[in-house]
Amino acid sequence: MLEKKKYKKAAEEFGRVFYQHPGNEMTPQAELMQGYSLFLAAQYEEAVDVLDMFINLHPANVDIAYAYYLKALSYYMLISDVNHDQSRTFLAKDSFEDVIGKFPNTKYAIDSSLKIDLVNDHLAGKEMMVGRFYLKKKNPMAAINRFEEVIDNYQTTSHSVEALYRLVESYMMLGLADEAKKYASVLGYNYPDSQWYSYAYKLVKGYTR
Repeated sequence: MLEKKKYKKAAEEFGRVFYQHPGNEMTPQAELMQGYSLFLAAQYEEAVDVLDMFINLHPANVDIAYAYYLKALSYYMLISDVNHDQSRTFLAKDSFEDVIGKFPNTKYAIDSSLKIDLVNDHLAGKEMMVGRFYLKKKNPMAAINRFEEVIDNYQTTSHSVEALYRLVESYMMLGLADEAKKYASVLGYNYPDSQWYSYAYKLVKGYTR
């Protein structure tokens, strides 16, 4: 049934085993396969519900690490673009961190770590989008909060270099040249060959009191 990609039907069949034979030794496996089938059917919220039940009912099951990982993947697939609410993104991150914390020496932990890097990049992208919006609206103080969030919590992401430049831009907009120069120096030290440093250098150099 799974091979024919009738995933939704497969989930119903596995669910029927769970509800009709709750004490059967095959029930935990059927429940896990129901969650897996729902995942393959792209019914990610339903998959999370089933996997949560499996985790709560069978914490010592041999496949418990996979259940946690599949739950995290389900949240990951629910991540929306940066223009929308990111609550599911945080749920995905928390779930991957659960996998790493509970099952550190597994292949699931390795992939979870890689997924967290992608999630962090996504969250940083959201902060950058909002920060740029505030700059466009001539609200540099609000923008600074967003860009500093990227530097403080997502500094290893691809957005950190632009965040440093935007901080230079924001402080220059406020007339705080010394603060702007501080971030320009950090930008130059860490990314001397970047286009963003070139922009920052020109911006600071052109400042006159």
